[in-house]
Amino acid sequence: MRRSPTGTIVTISLLAAVIGFSGPREAGAQQGPPIPFVIVATEYRDLNGDIDRFPDTGETGRVVVTVRNNSGALTNAKFTLSSSDPDVTCLSGTVVQVGSIAQGQTLAVGSLNPNQQGFQFRVSSTMQTVLTTNPARVDLCLKLKANQTPGQGVGPVCFSLIADLDLPVGGSQTFVNGPDGLPGTSDDGTVLENFDVDRDGDGSFTVNDTFRLADAGTGTTGHGSYLRGAAASGGTTIGGIACGGYQTFGEGNPGCELDPDFPMDWHLHCPPGATTCPNVESGACVGGCSFDTPTDGAKAFSPPNSLHMGAHFDPSSSLAGDTTHFRSQQGFVSGPLNLAVNPRPGDLQLAMYHIADLMDNNGVGPGNANQCSDCGDVQIQVDQNPNPAVDSWGFWDKLVPFQNVYDHKPNAVSTFGGYASYYCVFTPTDTGTAPPAPRGVHETTCYPLGAWSHCGSVRGTTSANVNQCAGPGTVDPTGVGVWVETRYNLANFLGQRVRLRWIGSTWEFDAFSSSYYEIGTSWSSTLQDDGWWLDNISVTGVITSQTTPASDSDQPPGGSQGCPQ
Repeated sequence: MRRSPTGTIVTISLLAAVIGFSGPREAGAQQGPPIPFVIVATEYRDLNGDIDRFPDTGETGRVVVTVRNNSGALTNAKFTLSSSDPDVTCLSGTVVQVGSIAQGQTLAVGSLNPNQQGFQFRVSSTMQTVLTTNPARVDLCLKLKANQTPGQGVGPVCFSLIADLDLPVGGSQTFVNGPDGLPGTSDDGTVLENFDVDRDGDGSFTVNDTFRLADAGTGTTGHGSYLRGAAASGGTTIGGIACGGYQTFGEGNPGCELDPDFPMDWHLHCPPGATTCPNVESGACVGGCSFDTPTDGAKAFSPPNSLHMGAHFDPSSSLAGDTTHFRSQQGFVSGPLNLAVNPRPGDLQLAMYHIADLMDNNGVGPGNANQCSDCGDVQIQVDQNPNPAVDSWGFWDKLVPFQNVYDHKPNAVSTFGGYASYYCVFTPTDTGTAPPAPRGVHETTCYPLGAWSHCGSVRGTTSANVNQCAGPGTVDPTGVGVWVETRYNLANFLGQRVRLRWIGSTWEFDAFSSSYYEIGTSWSSTLQDDGWWLDNISVTGVITSQTTPASDSDQPPGGSQGCPQ
C-alpha cells in the first residue's frame, strides 16, 4: 500500500501470498541464499591450562557445536569452522564431515576427544576479561557444504563462547522452586510465566503477578512491569529514534517522533467478560479502545489468560476491532532472573509460545517482501554489579532465537522509494552506542536485523497454520488460533543476573493517525494488525541469588598443543 504525503491511498495491494523468511541467521541477518541450519548449543573444554569449560588466555581447547537442520535432507555434508577474531590465534581442527543429515535432525558436530575429528583452536595470550558481568568472548563461525547447497556452501552462522573465566571459589547455587512450588523436585530451577497465577494474592491478575520471585541477594521480591513510550528512556520508560536513513523530525519529517500520547497496548488478555483482569497498570487505552477481550477473542495457550500487545475497539468482534497503535515503542519486562553459574543439562534456555500478527508485507506493499512495518523483538539486560545485593542495570540488546526464528526484518528505508522522507521506523534509545549506531544509538529494531510480525495464526484452525514461522504449531484450546514455540540459548549469560523484555516497535504511518482502526476505510478492517500474544514463557536454570563467575587468574600455558608454532 502506497500513499501520498497527504495520507491519500494511492494504490492498494493486500498481498495474499505468504512470503517466506530468507532463512535463520544471527542478529545481523543479511540478504542472501537461505541458510538451512541453526546453532542450538555449544560445549567447550580445554586441552591444557585449567581444563574447564571456559577458553582462557593462551589455552587450546575444543568445541562441539549442536546444530539443527531446518531444510530438507542433506547428503555428503561437512561443517567448516572459521574465525576473524584476533583472540583466536590458531585453528588446528576446522572441518568435520558428518555425511547425511535428515530434515529437522539435530546433531552434535565434532568431539571433545582430541583423537577424533573436531574443532580445535587456541586463544591469544592477550585476551582478558575485565568485568565478569561482561566477559571476554571468542567469536567463531560455521559454514555448511553438502550436495544440496550452492557453490562453496552456506553460512557463515556465527556464535560466541564466554572466555577467561573461572567458577567462583566456594560458590554455591540454589535453584528456585519450579512451577509445582515444592523444593527438591524435578522442575526446580524453571520459572514458568503463564499469566494465570495470582501470585500477590490480591484477587486479580495483574502485571505485578508476573515473574514474581523473591531474591535472596537483594532481599526483595521482583516482578514484571510495563515499559512505556516516552520522550526519553528511563527506569520505566523507553524513547525511540529513527533508524538510520529515515528523515527525523528535525530533518523535515514532522511525524518522525513517537506519538505524544505514548499509547500502551500491552495488557493481560483474559476471557471475554472476565472481571479479574482490571489492567489498571496499562492505563487508559488511547483513542477510545479497551483491554476487554471481545466476545470472539479468547486466546491463551494455557487458559485462561495470556499477554497481548494490542487494543480492542469492538467489544463483539476481534475480526473488526483488534489493532495496534502507530509511532510507539512499548515493552513488557520480566522481573530479575539469576542464571545458574553451574548449569545442568537443559538449563539456560528461554522458551515462549506466541502469535504475532503485525503489519508487514502481507498487509502493505509492494516492494517490501519479508519486511515488517510493526515488529516484535525479545531483548536482554545484564546487571553490571556482581554483588548479589546491588543492582546496576546495563544496556538492552537483542536475543537471537534458534527455534522458530524471526519471520521478517524491519522495513528498510529503500523500501519506500520517493516516500522515504515521509515514513519512519523506530529503534529504542536505551541500548547503548555499540555498532550499528548510525544515529548514535545501537540499533536493535532496524533493518537488516530480525523481527516477528507473522508467526503463528490468530484465526488458523490446524497446526499447519503457522504463517511464516517454521512451526510446528499448537492449536489454541478454543479451536481458533495457532501458537508457535520460539527458543533461545542463554548460555552466554551463565552466572548473570538478567531481565528480559518483549518490545513492540510500530511505524510512522503519518503525522497524525493513532491506529489502523481509527483511520477507517480499508485500514479499519485489515486482518494484519491484531497484535502480538505471549504465553507460557519459561526460563530454565534460575537460582535464588546472583552468583557470578570469577575472572581467570592462571598463567597462560606454554606449548603449541597441536597448533603450528
